[in-house]
Amino acid sequence: MSVNTQLIELYWDLAKAIVSKQQEANWGDNIFEQLSTDLKLSFPDINGCSRRNLYAIRQWYLFYSSISEFVPQAVAQIPWGHNRLIISKIKNKLNQGTEIR
Repeated sequence: MSVNTQLIELYWDLAKAIVSKQQEANWGDNIFEQLSTDLKLSFPDINGCSRRNLYAIRQWYLFYSSISEFVPQAVAQIPWGHNRLIISKIKNKLNQGTEIR
């Protein structure tokens, strides 16, 4: 459980930096491909650095950061795969025009 919490916190910090840089430096979504390549080269033994996962991390951060400045405690205890599933379901609901309360 401790490893999962640390991974979620790492993803939170990474996404926070991505969102900040996108706002400050006008980075577009193309940054995900380059960032993925750079992270894989710097950390070859770590999974989760794909372009697709980095984009999912950003979506996840954007959703939960609207609720809290820090990773909500309950969210940090949920495995990453479950967090991705939650965000995909929420995204689908928002795209269908369903209001989430």
